[in-house]
Amino acid sequence: NIVDDILPFIELLYPENGDVVRGVVDLGFNVSDIHSGVSGVRLEVTNDDSGIKSVEYDGPVPGSLPAIPWNTTAYPDGSHTLEATVFDGSGNSNRITFGLIVDNTPPEARAGEDVTVNAGAVVHLDGSLSWDGIGMDPGSYVWSFEYGGEKRTLKGVSVDFTFLVPGVYVITLNVSDLAGNVDTDTLTVTVSEGTGSFFLTGSNIADGDADVPTDASLVLDFSMPVNAGTFGHSISVSPAVSYHLSFAGNDTRVTLEFPYGLDPGVTYTVSIDSARSAAGVLLEPSPLTISFTTIEVYEGPIEIDIMPGNVVRGRTFTVSGRAVGAPPGSEVTVTIGGHTFSTVTGDDGGFELEVVAPDEIGAYAMTVSCLGLDRIEIVNVVERKETRQDNTWEVVITIFLIVVALILAAYIWVRRGSRRDIYIEE
Repeated sequence: NIVDDILPFIELLYPENGDVVRGVVDLGFNVSDIHSGVSGVRLEVTNDDSGIKSVEYDGPVPGSLPAIPWNTTAYPDGSHTLEATVFDGSGNSNRITFGLIVDNTPPEARAGEDVTVNAGAVVHLDGSLSWDGIGMDPGSYVWSFEYGGEKRTLKGVSVDFTFLVPGVYVITLNVSDLAGNVDTDTLTVTVSEGTGSFFLTGSNIADGDADVPTDASLVLDFSMPVNAGTFGHSISVSPAVSYHLSFAGNDTRVTLEFPYGLDPGVTYTVSIDSARSAAGVLLEPSPLTISFTTIEVYEGPIEIDIMPGNVVRGRTFTVSGRAVGAPPGSEVTVTIGGHTFSTVTGDDGGFELEVVAPDEIGAYAMTVSCLGLDRIEIVNVVERKETRQDNTWEVVITIFLIVVALILAAYIWVRRGSRRDIYIEE
């Protein structure tokens, strides 16, 4: 007789040890026995909290690939230990133990409170308060709503969205737990039109300018702070060119810098469409366009022919020179002490202008500019000096005249005395 003392084989195929499951779940096993064959399988489930063990299945192998259905709804949510035992025809058995987590309770989706904002505001959607007794699936958070006639979908526990168009938006949050149970919650976002007037108050480049240097930047000033988070989406430049946005003046000033410069002789159009202020006010007019044509950057040099080193405060002095290569009629400015004086170049680029020195003495940086090119010179403003001439001869002459006057006076006195003496003798 052949003695069969080799244990049959069993392994869990699915689900994996430690998985979270719900409803009726199939438990797949691989069982075999090389001698007397597999005669049956038994499945026992233990509630880890109560310790109660129950037999879920005890019978022949179900099919060529054993799959035992387990109705988890008959068990409470939580951890359960499962034991699967396989038997062969010789009475040998083998057992494996694994754990599964039952979760048949849906999660609780929490989309947050309703909010009211001005158009252009960024709304923060936070679903982090959503809860499940076993655990949430962090990748399951989906926010959906209608915007601009299209369905928008955002994924993530917390997301941001900028509402540029006034209206009432109902946003639905869909979540699921680790077992696949789902729940939804909604919130309402009311977007209002802002109040006030939002318009362009100034620009360093005017619409239609035809002499903009290729290295220029566009500086825009607005009547109220712009929405810095969304303003970039409202700007377009044609023809396309790389640009960088920066904000200043509490976001009332926007600068478009062109890091790679602009091409000469090209007409560019900057368009600002549907931009809103930080308070949600729509820019007027919208779209706003500024078109300008570029010219070659003047590279100079600026030559100075007459440049006094010292000038008297408050006095006028002359600055002359030549802007080499500048077209006739190009403006030349001289700035010193906060005051600017200007003239235009002649046929050869020459220029000459009268400049008034500052009233305060000291060293000043004087800037000579032409077509965007600057040349800086240091000018010393000094105190006015009174001219004092040598008066030695005046003193000598004065003394001489005094001496002559004294001698003459003495002579007259003596003469008068002689006449009195003659009169007495008679």
